[in-house]
Amino acid sequence: MKSTAKIVGALRVGNLAEQLENAGNDSNIAFIKENSDNFISQCSKICSDINAILSPDDAPKSKSVIPEDKLIDAYQAINEVAR
Repeated sequence: MKSTAKIVGALRVGNLAEQLENAGNDSNIAFIKENSDNFISQCSKICSDINAILSPDDAPKSKSVIPEDKLIDAYQAINEVAR
């Protein structure tokens, strides 16, 4: 989840996924309980946003250009997944 989120530009969600994974590895149940709802909420929002972009409609959608630092992060995430 962490790499996939970063690939689609959801860096905060990717970072939170990594923190939750680390918390699980460390048996930090308190952190997991405190952050799981937020993580799920953010994932749902990303899914809604992706669905809105991919939904066919008659109006053209304008898309903003990804900043170079986010593009580099996305390429690095793709590279990690490809290994």
